[in-house]
Amino acid sequence: MTPLVTLAVLAAAVTHAGWNAMAKSVKDQLLSFTLISGGGALIGAAVICFAPLPAAGPGRT
Repeated sequence: MTPLVTLAVLAAAVTHAGWNAMAKSVKDQLLSFTLISGGGALIGAAVICFAPLPAAGPGRT
């Protein structure tokens, strides 16, 4: 495995453990869902700034 793949797998494991612990510790399920979804949206917004656009495939102009 390349170091980038190893880092991605470890980051996913830490993120999963974090939201699992939060989901079990917070008694208000709506608050827990909101915090987890908001965190995912923030991470996604940060990643999308650096991700390249996908190449146009057949049938796309």
